[in-house]
Amino acid sequence: MSKLSLMSIILGIVLLGVAGYMGYSQQQSLSSGVQIEATVESKEVTMDSSKRGDRYTPAMLS
Repeated sequence: MSKLSLMSIILGIVLLGVAGYMGYSQQQSLSSGVQIEATVESKEVTMDSSKRGDRYTPAMLS
């Protein structure tokens, strides 16, 4: 087995480990969320048109 193929296998294992850790971490964050009740008092959305398409952005009202 050449050095390049061995390094490729090691890199693949490391990347799989990192992806697994990130997935686990995200799942833990989602499962530890706190549910709250809220009421939307007002809403406003602005639209910007460009060559790449329309873009909708929520407006923060104060």
